[in-house]
Amino acid sequence: MPIAISTALKKKLPEAERAGIETALLDKSGGVCFLCGQKNIEATEKLVADHDVPEFEGGPTQLANLNLVHDHCNSFKRNHPTVDVRPYLKLTEKIRAKGGFLKYDEAVSLLEINPTPVDIVIKGKTVEITTADGITQKHQIFTESNKEGNHKFCFAELPANAIYNDDECQPRTVKINHLWQIYNDINRNPLHEAPACRLRKIDSSQQSYKLSLFDGQHKALSFWVANRKAVVVKIYLDLTKDQAVRLVNSVQSKIKKLPLSPFELASKMAEEWQERVAKYEEHVGTFDASEAGFLKWVEKDERARAKSALEEAILEDIAQDPNFNLTKLVSRAGGSPQSAPLTEAVFRNKVLKPLVHIPPLSENFIESQKCREREHNNVVKVLNILYSKVFDIAQPSPQDEIRAKRLTYQSAINFTATTLRHLLGHRLVSSAPRELLDKEPDTELWTIIENDIARFLSHPVWTAPFEKNSKMKAIQDALSKNQDIGKSFGAVGLKLGYIVGVDQLGKDWDAE
Repeated sequence: MPIAISTALKKKLPEAERAGIETALLDKSGGVCFLCGQKNIEATEKLVADHDVPEFEGGPTQLANLNLVHDHCNSFKRNHPTVDVRPYLKLTEKIRAKGGFLKYDEAVSLLEINPTPVDIVIKGKTVEITTADGITQKHQIFTESNKEGNHKFCFAELPANAIYNDDECQPRTVKINHLWQIYNDINRNPLHEAPACRLRKIDSSQQSYKLSLFDGQHKALSFWVANRKAVVVKIYLDLTKDQAVRLVNSVQSKIKKLPLSPFELASKMAEEWQERVAKYEEHVGTFDASEAGFLKWVEKDERARAKSALEEAILEDIAQDPNFNLTKLVSRAGGSPQSAPLTEAVFRNKVLKPLVHIPPLSENFIESQKCREREHNNVVKVLNILYSKVFDIAQPSPQDEIRAKRLTYQSAINFTATTLRHLLGHRLVSSAPRELLDKEPDTELWTIIENDIARFLSHPVWTAPFEKNSKMKAIQDALSKNQDIGKSFGAVGLKLGYIVGVDQLGKDWDAE
């Protein structure tokens, strides 16, 4: 895509900078997005000018205060300060480049943080902690007693390289949306609850331990993204793996945060089903728990409701993505029926359902969560491409308006969603019904898919007059009566072969 500099922005520029602003910004960028640090691919990425100091804070509209960024990075930034957004986007883009499924220790390695053991010496009511830099801290030991016994702990301010991920207790990966929420919060508020670690001895004959983070991964990572030098952690001095898991599960059941379970779709389910999932996972174990297994585990007379709850969670997880642009076309409950062209029911049933894998997955929760995240990313990305090419045109022509209107007919948008699923399956060489679950396109393949979608949208059926002939009249009838339009579109050559460039569309595409 070309660099998109609006006429309104150009008018605000000093007169001497207006004519060559695109070239000047491209030269200034050095070929990378100022926000995320990834390459600007001008042919495939929409690039825009972003104010370093926002206009509402008095930032001037001139070359010195403008930078070239990806459109999606600019949309994410909104009115947030650049200094806050850049570190977050730089890390999350690296996480996505690594496949998007990294645990805490893998994520901190992208920040060039390499944890090392600490020496622990307990002396009466104090504990001495010596980090890799040779600095020794002394802290008071606190004791809490309950029916399970006595529990000793202390609080210590530690650097990033003193903290490991507790891979025995912490199965889930970093969730970038949740990371942003916490990162954004700690930039404005004090940390109200310390991350929690336990000790894991390296050698029984030595005093070296791994400080293993079993709760608060996103909090700790937020500190390192914000370039903080240390974070205060609560260190349990005598906590076993089982006790750590039980402690976090207990906290999560009382305070609504991300569940310890890797099955994070549960957080989108009603509280009743969240509790059922937790009990099921506790009963069979995380590594044996699955979506399909959960539906078999619940009582027979509850399975229909459980299946419906799971389906709703899958759809809700995608629909709530803040970067999902197609939701701008959805009229919400209570709004004006004319406020947007798609109702929530049409959006879920005609757009999302044809793209997602509704049947429960048999993989364990850890693997199924990865599948669902790939599916989520693929759905949002492919529909965002569609949105940008049809509904996000700055100055739409009459033909553009006709195309946009026809795309929002129920049968047309349903056909489009189904076609996009087949398209991704074809390009990813992924078989039905798992077209979007097992793979994600790389940048090069997304470019190909974007060109496929442009070809799909360029078919004359989207703009030709309905009265042209009987084939177009059949399409009009199918659209207006909400009938299966696949046959009518097929009759004019709008098939997968045409979309991927194998079949050519002749001049007689609409011949009687």
